[in-house]
Amino acid sequence: MATAKQKAAAKKNISKARTAGRGMSAQAHARAQPEGRRRAKPGARSGGSFFHIEVRPRREFKTFRT
Repeated sequence: MATAKQKAAAKKNISKARTAGRGMSAQAHARAQPEGRRRAKPGARSGGSFFHIEVRPRREFKTFRT
């Protein structure tokens, strides 16, 4: 559930976006969109556990370990 403060901030942000978008051309709107938002790499956001796997050359192989 959102708090009253969060709801007020969301309303304010939506109204700001609407006023900014009214005067925009299609090209300006396209440029304003966030590009490059992708999934965060494992370990980048300090949450959860992850594995780091290194692949060694074949000549360094000894035995499988788990």
